[in-house]
Amino acid sequence: SPEVANEYYRLATFYCDKKCLRDAIRYHKKALGIREECLGPCHMDTVESYREIGNLYRLLGDLDNASRYHAKAMKATQKAFCEVWEKR
Repeated sequence: SPEVANEYYRLATFYCDKKCLRDAIRYHKKALGIREECLGPCHMDTVESYREIGNLYRLLGDLDNASRYHAKAMKATQKAFCEVWEKR
C-alpha cells in the first residue's frame, strides 16, 4: 500500500540523515517498488522516489545510476504533465 511505501521512504530519510547512503537507497527502492505498483510510474510520489535514488547515487559518485534514475524521473514527469495538459 502507499502507506507502507511512505514508511519505507521515512526509513530511507533516516538512513540518509545518518549518512548511511547505501541503506537509504535500499529503503528508497522498496518504497519505489510499492509506489510503481500501487500508484503507477508517473505519480508524483513515484517520481520523487526516482529523484531521491538518483540524488543518493550521485552523492556516492555512481553517476551512471544517478543519471538513469534522474532520466526516469524526467520521463515520468513529462508524461504526467502531457496527460494533464491534454485533458484541458
